[in-house]
Amino acid sequence: MAHPQTTIPTFYRLFFTVLDPMIALHASYMMFFTPAVVTDAFVPAAISPYDPSQTFFQQQLGGALLMCAVLDIFLLRQTNEIWIWKVMQGG
Repeated sequence: MAHPQTTIPTFYRLFFTVLDPMIALHASYMMFFTPAVVTDAFVPAAISPYDPSQTFFQQQLGGALLMCAVLDIFLLRQTNEIWIWKVMQGG
């Protein structure tokens, strides 16, 4: 069964194909190259100082953000099918 094609509103198209990938790429960079800064942003060093053993989790999160950025950049620019956009943003 073919899904109906619709026009994605300009705001959403720009946000999810330009701005959202830029945010995800920046966050991914931060997770890979400055994990201590990321940890201190969420949990103050006075409460729980940065522990290098946490780097594995931040690298996993950085990889997930990188995957989301790649899908936003390449997948969403190829389709106007609303169900694909909903699945992508819902995931």
